Amino acid sequence: EERKELMSAASRVPAIALVTKKISERRLSAHSVLRTATRAAHDAVDAAYSRWNLADRADYADFLLAHARAFLPAEAALAASGLANNQSRSSLLISDLADLGMAPPAPRPLTFNNDDELLGGAYVLEGSRLGGAVLRRSVGQDLPTRFLAPPTAPGHWRTFLQMLEHSLISDVQRSQAVAGAHKVFDRFLRAALAPTG
Repeated sequence: EERKELMSAASRVPAIALVTKKISERRLSAHSVLRTATRAAHDAVDAAYSRWNLADRADYADFLLAHARAFLPAEAALAASGLANNQSRSSLLISDLADLGMAPPAPRPLTFNNDDELLGGAYVLEGSRLGGAVLRRSVGQDLPTRFLAPPTAPGHWRTFLQMLEHSLISDVQRSQAVAGAHKVFDRFLRAALAPTG
């Protein structure tokens, strides 16, 4: 009888291993973790920036100025860490503001505690490329759009997400990346709600 029980247990080992493998395969990607954990913050930022009419010159200038308050310090932090890629957009944003007769705002440094937080911040900035391409369609024809429609290498977003998967492996790393993403979303939200003009 004992032998039968042992044989029965042994026969279940492959099945248990298969179930474990399937559970492992279903583990969320770093991208999915970041997207889910920051969805509410992303929606709040989208709602805050939707108050500007991008076809109107004055509104568009304020829209870019708000972006500059958040984007410039975030990208500067990435550059200082060595994690920035070669497709920086800060200079494009500053040029667009100059065309509209505006100077960039005084810098307010944004700090990250470690590389994982920096990657979370980079996730927000790189994702904004996708949003910028959509917003570009609403901008008046005579207004500058270097920042919203920058030259971007084919497959850039996919390559960035692959880098996240290789870099953010543990749950701790992913939690820190989420914290970094929230820092950037919070800066964007505060910038949108700050007085303009």
